[in-house]
Amino acid sequence: MPMSGAIFDCDGTIVDSMGMWRTVFDVMCERYGVASDPAFFGGIETLSLRDECRALHDEKHVGTSADDLYEEICAYVTDKYEHEIPTLTGCEAFPPHDARGRHPDGRRPPRRPPREVRRALEAHAWGTASTWS
Repeated sequence: MPMSGAIFDCDGTIVDSMGMWRTVFDVMCERYGVASDPAFFGGIETLSLRDECRALHDEKHVGTSADDLYEEICAYVTDKYEHEIPTLTGCEAFPPHDARGRHPDGRRPPRRPPREVRRALEAHAWGTASTWS
């Protein structure tokens, strides 16, 4: 039976973006003059990005609104994917449906917004937005 789709973990498996995701909230806090809070970030890391933004805005007052913070983070990570985040060594040799891997530290990774995952894949020549819809 032909494969019609695949589920995989992009961050830390195909592209070397784990460092960016570990620091994105620190960057946002710094932009808004709010002290970073690693314990708080650890408590929200399994939420969706939208829910993480809601918590960060509502509890730490980062961003002008939770929705604006979400869009600001999406723009930030898209820029990083397009200009700074490298493909992990060896991954460029595999088509996306053959890529396999585990999250480096075994934790369940936070859910990433599909739009930004598609942009990360596009930036690393793994397809187009229409391929990953």
